[in-house]
Amino acid sequence: MKKKLLLSFTSITLLISCTSNTQEKYSEPKFKNIVTVSPVLINTTKPVGDIYDIQVHKNYLFYISFDGQNDIQVFNKTNGDFVAGLAPKGRGPGEYSMTVSFYFMGDTLCIYDRKLCVMNYYRNDFLTNYTPFKRTKLSGVNGFLQVVPYKRGFISIPAIKSRFMVQDSIGNLINTNS
Repeated sequence: MKKKLLLSFTSITLLISCTSNTQEKYSEPKFKNIVTVSPVLINTTKPVGDIYDIQVHKNYLFYISFDGQNDIQVFNKTNGDFVAGLAPKGRGPGEYSMTVSFYFMGDTLCIYDRKLCVMNYYRNDFLTNYTPFKRTKLSGVNGFLQVVPYKRGFISIPAIKSRFMVQDSIGNLINTNS
């Protein structure tokens, strides 16, 4: 008797759910600002390896791409001419063990070294005067996959543990999100 009742209830539920005609009509999203991007091939005489990040700043293209000496390659975005190599490999002052991210905050270039857990800041004349004016050691874990500076500190994605961490402007851990 219980099996019959359960079978009847299941059949009625299935019949009602399958005969419902309440389908939502799909409408395409309407975008206010549509930007068309056309790829441009830039020829350069400088060999470039694997590219891990690209940023455009003013008239330059910045690549994280190790060339045997430097982690960041700078090219003229108009003609593809090689301009400079930044973030030299090494363990001394101004040298990098593992560059994983870089950003521009206005005209300030910020470069993060994963192995050292350090964010270095360079003034707008970094192509000619490559000396950091500020260094921040980030606390929380050893090594972040990504670090994004913002006005009051950093948001970082650690290699282990939390989904993200927040550090203040001097690198002290404020918050974690597991």
